[in-house]
Amino acid sequence: MKQSDLKKSKQPEAVPKLTRRRSESDKQEFREHLIALSRKILKERGADAVTVRSVALEAGISPMAMYRYFPGKTALVSYVIDDVLVSAWNYCNEQVVRHRAPYTRLATWMDSYVDFWLAHPDYFRLVFLQPSLNPTAELEASFWVHAKAPPLMRTSLHGLLFACWAQDGATVTDVNTVNDQITVSHIGLLHYLFVRKDSPMVDVARIRHFATKNIVEMVRNAPVWTQEKVKKSKA
Repeated sequence: MKQSDLKKSKQPEAVPKLTRRRSESDKQEFREHLIALSRKILKERGADAVTVRSVALEAGISPMAMYRYFPGKTALVSYVIDDVLVSAWNYCNEQVVRHRAPYTRLATWMDSYVDFWLAHPDYFRLVFLQPSLNPTAELEASFWVHAKAPPLMRTSLHGLLFACWAQDGATVTDVNTVNDQITVSHIGLLHYLFVRKDSPMVDVARIRHFATKNIVEMVRNAPVWTQEKVKKSKA
């Protein structure tokens, strides 16, 4: 045997590099960590700064590694939107538990929902305006695959509504229409406040007060107006 062959035979075989495989629970935990980092970026730099690359940099991983947790920016943003909405739900519920009267609880929930978004304008822009993103079917589809917030918020709100109607001895079967009207009122109010809230001609407190009052009255009268027949327009 040649001396060179002898040296080669004594060299240890290369050990294959082991790749750590995360369990599903580990993967979910790290995904939540990435969502938390996304919200940190959102708070510090605004909604446009939330990208796959910026979150990867913040997490100390490669942009390619991000795709193990999110298929792309659309999926990442959809998770962040859901996380923000869960925070809004938590905040509203924390304020409501301080009260017992049904209509007071409802009014408190309405006010708290507005408070949350006014305190977090970048959250509002991301969730409702989606800067640099088009509200496409892709975003909708990605969001509803994992969304936790919508059923939580709907359940809470419906519970408040039915408590009010139970106190009045009334019955409302079309609760989804009432829920939709509340949503439309809130989104319209928030859009207006974000556009005009710095104007000296706008009394924000007064606008908010009467917006909440109108929503409460709409709920109180729901047993009547939800029974109205609406003529369907032909497409």
